[in-house]
Amino acid sequence: MMSEPAIGLQSLPPLDDTPTMDDSPRSTSLPKPQVVVRAEEEVDGGWLYELEVTQGPLTTQHTVMLGWRDHDYWCGGTVAPSRVVQSLIEYVLTHLAMQLPANFDAGRIRRVIPQVDQELRWAM
Repeated sequence: MMSEPAIGLQSLPPLDDTPTMDDSPRSTSLPKPQVVVRAEEEVDGGWLYELEVTQGPLTTQHTVMLGWRDHDYWCGGTVAPSRVVQSLIEYVLTHLAMQLPANFDAGRIRRVIPQVDQELRWAM
Protein backbone atom coordinates (compact mmCIF):
# COMPACT_ATOMS: atom_id res chain seq x y z
CA MET A 1 0.00 0.00 0.00
CA MET A 2 1.33 3.41 -0.95
CA SER A 3 1.60 6.05 1.73
CA GLU A 4 0.07 9.50 1.33
CA PRO A 5 2.51 11.88 -0.39
CA ALA A 6 4.13 14.83 1.28
CA ILE A 7 3.20 18.15 -0.30
CA GLY A 8 5.82 20.68 -1.27
CA LEU A 9 6.00 22.27 -4.69
CA GLN A 10 7.38 25.51 -3.26
CA SER A 11 10.74 23.91 -2.45
CA LEU A 12 11.48 22.37 -5.84
CA PRO A 13 15.12 22.63 -6.90
CA PRO A 14 15.75 23.83 -10.46
CA LEU A 15 17.44 21.59 -12.99
CA ASP A 16 21.19 22.32 -12.91
CA ASP A 17 21.80 25.98 -13.85
CA THR A 18 18.42 26.57 -15.48
CA PRO A 19 16.20 29.39 -14.25
CA THR A 20 13.73 28.62 -11.50
CA MET A 21 10.13 27.75 -12.19
CA ASP A 22 9.07 31.27 -11.23
CA ASP A 23 10.76 33.05 -14.10
CA SER A 24 11.35 30.86 -17.13
CA PRO A 25 9.54 28.64 -19.61
CA ARG A 26 11.30 25.41 -20.52
CA SER A 27 13.82 25.47 -23.32
CA THR A 28 12.61 23.77 -26.49
CA SER A 29 15.92 21.87 -26.70
CA LEU A 30 15.02 19.59 -23.78
CA PRO A 31 13.58 16.18 -24.65
CA LYS A 32 9.86 15.53 -24.26
CA PRO A 33 9.10 13.79 -20.97
CA GLN A 34 7.75 10.24 -20.93
CA VAL A 35 5.42 9.56 -18.02
CA VAL A 36 4.51 5.97 -17.13
CA VAL A 37 1.91 5.16 -14.49
CA ARG A 38 3.34 2.18 -12.56
CA ALA A 39 0.62 1.84 -9.91
CA GLU A 40 -2.77 3.32 -9.05
CA GLU A 41 -4.53 3.08 -5.71
CA GLU A 42 -7.89 4.54 -4.76
CA VAL A 43 -7.60 6.35 -1.43
CA ASP A 44 -9.84 8.61 0.64
CA GLY A 45 -10.53 11.66 -1.50
CA GLY A 46 -8.96 10.45 -4.75
CA TRP A 47 -6.17 8.34 -6.18
CA LEU A 48 -2.52 7.80 -5.42
CA TYR A 49 -0.14 7.15 -8.32
CA GLU A 50 3.36 5.77 -8.59
CA LEU A 51 4.95 7.34 -11.68
CA GLU A 52 8.16 6.84 -13.59
CA VAL A 53 9.25 9.96 -15.46
CA THR A 54 11.97 9.82 -18.11
CA GLN A 55 13.39 12.92 -19.74
CA GLY A 56 16.53 12.37 -21.76
CA PRO A 57 18.91 10.16 -19.78
CA LEU A 58 17.26 10.93 -16.42
CA THR A 59 14.54 8.68 -14.96
CA THR A 60 12.86 9.56 -11.66
CA GLN A 61 10.13 8.03 -9.48
CA HIS A 62 7.24 10.04 -8.03
CA THR A 63 4.16 9.50 -5.89
CA VAL A 64 1.31 11.83 -6.87
CA MET A 65 -2.07 12.32 -5.21
CA LEU A 66 -4.96 13.31 -7.48
CA GLY A 67 -8.05 14.42 -5.59
CA TRP A 68 -11.54 13.70 -6.89
CA ARG A 69 -12.32 17.42 -7.01
CA ASP A 70 -9.22 18.22 -9.08
CA HIS A 71 -10.00 15.33 -11.43
CA ASP A 72 -13.57 16.54 -11.94
CA TYR A 73 -12.43 20.16 -12.32
CA TRP A 74 -9.80 19.36 -14.94
CA CYS A 75 -11.84 16.96 -17.08
CA GLY A 76 -15.43 16.87 -15.83
CA GLY A 77 -14.96 13.19 -15.07
CA THR A 78 -14.68 12.31 -18.77
CA VAL A 79 -11.01 11.24 -18.75
CA ALA A 80 -9.45 8.43 -16.73
CA PRO A 81 -7.71 9.77 -13.61
CA SER A 82 -4.44 8.12 -14.64
CA ARG A 83 -4.54 9.99 -17.96
CA VAL A 84 -5.17 13.28 -16.14
CA VAL A 85 -2.08 12.72 -13.97
CA GLN A 86 0.00 11.73 -16.99
CA SER A 87 -1.12 14.83 -18.95
CA LEU A 88 -0.49 17.08 -15.95
CA ILE A 89 3.08 15.88 -15.43
CA GLU A 90 3.85 16.10 -19.16
CA TYR A 91 2.46 19.65 -19.18
CA VAL A 92 4.50 20.74 -16.16
CA LEU A 93 7.77 19.31 -17.46
CA THR A 94 7.19 20.72 -20.94
CA HIS A 95 6.50 24.23 -19.65
CA LEU A 96 8.85 24.59 -16.68
CA ALA A 97 12.53 23.97 -16.09
CA MET A 98 12.11 22.16 -12.79
CA GLN A 99 12.47 18.87 -11.01
CA LEU A 100 9.38 17.33 -9.49
CA PRO A 101 9.43 16.40 -5.81
CA ALA A 102 9.29 12.70 -4.99
CA ASN A 103 5.83 13.12 -3.40
CA PHE A 104 3.20 15.79 -4.06
CA ASP A 105 -0.48 16.57 -4.54
CA ALA A 106 -1.41 17.28 -8.18
CA GLY A 107 -3.72 20.15 -7.19
CA ARG A 108 -0.80 22.10 -5.75
CA ILE A 109 0.56 22.62 -9.26
CA ARG A 110 -1.99 25.39 -9.86
CA ARG A 111 -0.12 27.44 -7.23
CA VAL A 112 2.98 27.30 -9.43
CA ILE A 113 1.22 27.48 -12.82
CA PRO A 114 -2.07 29.37 -12.42
CA GLN A 115 -3.02 28.82 -16.08
CA VAL A 116 -2.78 25.01 -15.73
CA ASP A 117 -6.52 24.69 -15.05
CA GLN A 118 -7.49 26.05 -18.46
CA GLU A 119 -4.55 24.71 -20.45
CA LEU A 120 -4.73 21.16 -19.08
CA ARG A 121 -8.30 20.84 -20.34
CA TRP A 122 -7.05 21.54 -23.86
CA ALA A 123 -4.14 19.10 -23.53
CA MET A 124 -6.34 16.05 -22.90
